[in-house]
Amino acid sequence: MIEKSYFTPSEPKINPYIVKANTSSKVSSLWQMRVKNRIAYNYSSTFTSIPQKYIVEERRKSINLQKLKDLEKLEYNWNGNGAEPFTTEVLNNANYIYHNIIREPKIFPTGRKSIQFEYEKNNGDYLEFEIFHDRVEVYMEVSEEEKEITIPLINVVKRVNEVINEFFES
Repeated sequence: MIEKSYFTPSEPKINPYIVKANTSSKVSSLWQMRVKNRIAYNYSSTFTSIPQKYIVEERRKSINLQKLKDLEKLEYNWNGNGAEPFTTEVLNNANYIYHNIIREPKIFPTGRKSIQFEYEKNNGDYLEFEIFHDRVEVYMEVSEEEKEITIPLINVVKRVNEVINEFFES
């Protein structure tokens, strides 16, 4: 038997209205209406109490996960300029880095047999990681100063996260 409980964020304890699925007892229509209203109220009050940045991050995460899956399906000439499909190594590197980095990037395929993760701040500062089969190339532009580095795949996640922190703390 599955039990669901519904409560408002202001109530620290479980609401006494408990809906039990797959039970043989019949619930009155008034009871069902109360439960439906309670669910709608709880959903809307919980939803609006979540800070906007977390909603945006969750949406971006969903988009990014779909993009990573879609990149696996790209075939020869996917960009109209003769681009080849991504190798298993590039896809694995991108997935590994993505699932271990501290901020959600924007993800793009490139015609250079790489996958690019991008970040941009409101002031125009820009950071990109171009993920290849054997390395990660980093381009950063902060306060009109450009910086390029190459990160080997050894301890790549640690180094990528350090660069992300450096970028957002500057």
